[in-house]
Amino acid sequence: MASDAIYHHLIPQTYMKPWCFGEKTIWVYDKSLQEWQERNIEKICGIKYYHSIRAGSIYTTPKALNEIWGFLTPYHISLDGVPLDTLEKLNEKYSSFDSWEIYYPKGAKVNKADRNKIKSAIEQAKFNDIEEQWSVQFENGWADLIADINQALIDIHGKKPIALTEEAASILMRYFVMFNWRSFSGNEQFNETLQAVDSIIQLSSISIPETERQLSLCGTALDEMRHNLLIKQFDDYQSGKGLLFEHQKFLQKNCTFVFHLAPQGHSFITSDNPCFSFTRADGLIEPFLVALPQLAFSLVKKDPNSPYNYTICELSESELHKYNAQIFSHSVNLILNNRQIDISSLQ
Repeated sequence: MASDAIYHHLIPQTYMKPWCFGEKTIWVYDKSLQEWQERNIEKICGIKYYHSIRAGSIYTTPKALNEIWGFLTPYHISLDGVPLDTLEKLNEKYSSFDSWEIYYPKGAKVNKADRNKIKSAIEQAKFNDIEEQWSVQFENGWADLIADINQALIDIHGKKPIALTEEAASILMRYFVMFNWRSFSGNEQFNETLQAVDSIIQLSSISIPETERQLSLCGTALDEMRHNLLIKQFDDYQSGKGLLFEHQKFLQKNCTFVFHLAPQGHSFITSDNPCFSFTRADGLIEPFLVALPQLAFSLVKKDPNSPYNYTICELSESELHKYNAQIFSHSVNLILNNRQIDISSLQ
């Protein structure tokens, strides 16, 4: 049965928890307001029903269609004399609901009260399998995985006879892809592609009235298209296929890890965009993910002669500061476990 979750975290609570200074309390620095806020991780870094498929969604699935529209199967419904006799047609013509002709199974026209009940049921229907699968496939295992990897790296760095397993490295790459695509900013190449398309067909110039938006943040046709394309890719990824899955395979084939350990007594900050790429001083692109206050990692091209090698480095304070400055520049809101940081030094 689908989850009934309302507030869908783009950045999972289990990811943010290591930065908490209470059980679920965290410091957030809002860059636009230039102010500190004490927040509960249950109520930040998410959007209501973000991963839901709803009535009228551009992307949908057979299961979602049945969950939302299945109760209308016994009714006889048409629009301008044309039967809406499949769940797909009902979903496609949902925006014209007020013009639907709806009849009970025995042929009588549906009365106003029942018509209102039908409309209310459709409006309230949410198919949340994607949100549920994020928890099952990713969120529930993140804390244990990254804690184990962090301890293994510390032991390896300390010359203990232990190794990071190929399986753990593969799972970690899967999380990298998830964080890269699921955050508020999203995957850079995907965004650039949409911008290139928009420069030709100008979907961003088509406004969507507030009363017709499925999500309040989808103010234009481009926003709506981007959101539905992402929902499709998220659904595919959870089934082991699609663009994100191909991205993961490409990274596993071509990239390995550089693990960065924060110097003792210092830590990485994080944000609502913990995984991103930036251009280094030498002109190379560095894909980067903050994993824990003590640990982050980058992806680099594999050495074909040593494809299973990876690097562990303990950062100096100045190197840590440079990474924190990159985290700051790629964020909207910073996430920290204390306020003892000079924000101006990161700008």
